[in-house]
Amino acid sequence: MLMVITLVGIIWLLIPVCVILYLLYEAFKREINYPEDIKPTTHLKGETGIVTRTIVPGEYGQNSGQIRIGKKKHRAVSEEKIEKGVRVRVVKAEGITLSVEEISDNLEI
Repeated sequence: MLMVITLVGIIWLLIPVCVILYLLYEAFKREINYPEDIKPTTHLKGETGIVTRTIVPGEYGQNSGQIRIGKKKHRAVSEEKIEKGVRVRVVKAEGITLSVEEISDNLEI
């Protein structure tokens, strides 16, 4: 009889431990969901967009330029000044800042 009570006690202790382990597993197996405004931008390399705020070399952070790719606006920097309305291509993505270059519409033959 004592053995049955001990076995039931062990089972009742194992149930909450298993539930806690399962919940921890579920919590840590999921992919990190970044907030939309800080999501990494590495997948945008090679994409094209339109400058919505003039890009001036050497200006970073809040003072940096801005481009629109699709419906989303992104912070952008460049080695050369690029005016608003010009088409650009993303050459490098670092964090939430994109390095861009102007797209030349002139085809050289």
